[in-house]
Amino acid sequence: MRPILFAPDTFEPRRVPAPAVQTPLGVVELGCTVGETPLSSLATEAATGTTPDGQLLLWESPDLRAELQLTPMPAESAPDESGCVLAVWRIRALATTPPVTFSIGWSIGASWVDGGGDTGECLEALSYWDARVAMGGDTSATVEVTFGTTAGECFAGAVGEWWPERWTWKVFGCDYMDCSDLIRYGTHHLAVPLPAFESGEQATVRFAVAWGSPEPMATSPRMRIDDVLWKANRAFWKTHRSRA
Repeated sequence: MRPILFAPDTFEPRRVPAPAVQTPLGVVELGCTVGETPLSSLATEAATGTTPDGQLLLWESPDLRAELQLTPMPAESAPDESGCVLAVWRIRALATTPPVTFSIGWSIGASWVDGGGDTGECLEALSYWDARVAMGGDTSATVEVTFGTTAGECFAGAVGEWWPERWTWKVFGCDYMDCSDLIRYGTHHLAVPLPAFESGEQATVRFAVAWGSPEPMATSPRMRIDDVLWKANRAFWKTHRSRA
């Protein structure tokens, strides 16, 4: 089984693991559900391998093809003990499908102590720490893990670039001025619900995970995923429009 939706220069296949990112506070899982069924349960073929950009995981069922690229994102100014991974899902329908939901969240056994929502402009995120963080307190020795995705108003605004042309604002159940509830917050996870696909339609969903010290703010995990997602989205829009 070889990549189709991504085009790496090289691809070395291995056994498929569960899609996840290891952090200092535990494992952050990435999920895809078709209707009510996990993608891994539907797939008749699956493969994974290394590429110049990181790890690429592939699944195919009678109804769809899904590929997930996990790319480490180094930062020159970030401390050595920090890290960041960009996770990009691409999906292509091979037949009409039920609605598809992508998710990111903690696996069982995570060791965080405190955490919660940490949103920003065009960003929906959750941040967690290994100690309770008091307002104005010293956090220099604290480990922070943040994961997130593009906010609803920016997410749905990419119709025709990330999504099929027929997916208007109304298909997402919102309007141009208010799509803030499109990304769903669960118990320590985020979910991105997409409508049903028709055969041949494609979509792209991006997540990012980062960890390290919350200080200084400029290199904090929250700022790193904000920067990584913004740059990835900008690069995608530029490439898409240049091909239009």
